[in-house]
Amino acid sequence: MDYGYIREDRTGPGIEDQRATIACAGLTDARAIFIDRLPETGVRPKRLATANLVERNRLVETIGSGDRLVVSAMDRLGLSAGDILAAIARAVSVGASVYDVSADRSVDRGTPPDVLGAVVEQAQTQLYRQHMSAARGVLASGLVRRGRKPSLSVSDRPLAELDWHENHELTQTQVAKKWQVSVNTLRRAFGNR
Repeated sequence: MDYGYIREDRTGPGIEDQRATIACAGLTDARAIFIDRLPETGVRPKRLATANLVERNRLVETIGSGDRLVVSAMDRLGLSAGDILAAIARAVSVGASVYDVSADRSVDRGTPPDVLGAVVEQAQTQLYRQHMSAARGVLASGLVRRGRKPSLSVSDRPLAELDWHENHELTQTQVAKKWQVSVNTLRRAFGNR
């Protein structure tokens, strides 16, 4: 029997894209497709952890000899190279095969170890590229600063020094946040508090 697996995440292809890719392999029965979705946590979904791949784990326990596990790409099977390899090894150990639709490649008991290693390495590379692409998107959005925090401007120095030495209602961290510099920058400029 053919089974499909779909893993949703913030950086990879969406559920419908994966479903369409799996359908290209002839698997359209929704009951045979296992889907791990992102946890519902409000506005921004959190990243999946291996423990959250409940459907994937259930699927690898369900498949048996002669079955075929169909994925849109091997990187969908896990969150790391070790995780992907463990899922493939479990499927292959019971006599099933794993079919990667995008690469048009199947892995089974007859797959040589060096080929299996190359497949897992490619999947890990794809995961890395997706994460780096997402990170570049966050940096480009301007929501995250990178590099050193700016130093105090000449006009801000006298007021920041007053806050640092005289305003004991604020903690050192609060003064640093107020002036958008680090606590160490204030210590270097004005000495210990």
